[in-house]
Amino acid sequence: MLPLITYSMMMEEKSKEGKFRIRLELIRYALSNGIRETKRAFRCSRNTVRLWVRRYKEDNIAGIRERSKAPKNIPHKTASEIEEEIVSCRLKVPCYGPRRLKMMFSLKPSEGAIARVLKARGLVMKDKKEISEKKGFKGYKS
Repeated sequence: MLPLITYSMMMEEKSKEGKFRIRLELIRYALSNGIRETKRAFRCSRNTVRLWVRRYKEDNIAGIRERSKAPKNIPHKTASEIEEEIVSCRLKVPCYGPRRLKMMFSLKPSEGAIARVLKARGLVMKDKKEISEKKGFKGYKS
């Protein structure tokens, strides 16, 4: 019995439950009919079939659920200790920007990294233009 749905249709499927159901169908078909017949029936590569069969054999049903695509570690992320150092320097002198903080306190991260930390922590001052527009000051008219 040939399946009614192909693997490419599964990739278009929006619900996680739908993808899970199709993967399970693919695995059952592969275990009973073999990898070559499954790849033809589902119109996918043999590596795709092998991937799902291997995950199923390793972790059973849990192996075919959606996995997170987020990285396990971020090597370029600023360490929390360094972030705290940047924040403490900024709190000492609230008017200093990233360039001045780096220069005056001999901070190791780049100016961009310092700016990113300040913005993430809500320590960035608003532009003078934004402040004056909020108060209703539109500038001088000649």
